Amino acid sequence: MYKVKYSLLIVILVLILGGCKKDALSGSGCDSLGKGLIAEDVTVVSNALKDELTIYSRENLDKLSATISDKCNITTAEACFNCIYTEPAQSELRVLVNQSGTSVEKVIDISYTSANKMRIVSVHD
Repeated sequence: MYKVKYSLLIVILVLILGGCKKDALSGSGCDSLGKGLIAEDVTVVSNALKDELTIYSRENLDKLSATISDKCNITTAEACFNCIYTEPAQSELRVLVNQSGTSVEKVIDISYTSANKMRIVSVHD
């Protein structure tokens, strides 16, 4: 009987902890992302997107683009995978950020780490 209670307790804890997933790009994360894009601050943008920067692939770049559009008031205009011919190759994500009622286009350059995880290289006009 003791083993059943102990096993049941473990299952309940796993379900509770597994169900507590942090909501990616919350309101404050979106605010940080917008401010970082306007300021062209790579560190702020990287920190705002840190939970979204997964394995470097075309599919994950598209997911990143969709997440930014869906969760934040930031329109993603275009994404290209490995379209910047540097060593290593980089991808671009074009976004439209609202600044004082005006849409401003910014470009996020994305490359990858040695562990093949996306990383923000630069943010520019």
